[in-house]
Amino acid sequence: MHNLIYDETWSVEDIVKEAHKLIGKKLGEIDKSGWLDPNRSERSDKGRIGNMIQADYFGIYFNIENNLNSALHGVLEFIVT
Repeated sequence: MHNLIYDETWSVEDIVKEAHKLIGKKLGEIDKSGWLDPNRSERSDKGRIGNMIQADYFGIYFNIENNLNSALHGVLEFIVT
């Protein structure tokens, strides 16, 4: 796994291009911080997988007081399906 760190100079296209590299990856390959641990307190949070991708893949770390989506040009939100 690479150490990708999002940078505000990225364009929306850069973010989408990087996100496309996740297609076909297993969640366990992305999880570096134990987001999938069944004992983690956020386990019931329906957005935890998106938070994991933001933190562990893009390097945008979860902060409950800061809307993470605003960090992504104010237009992007990670939706995981």
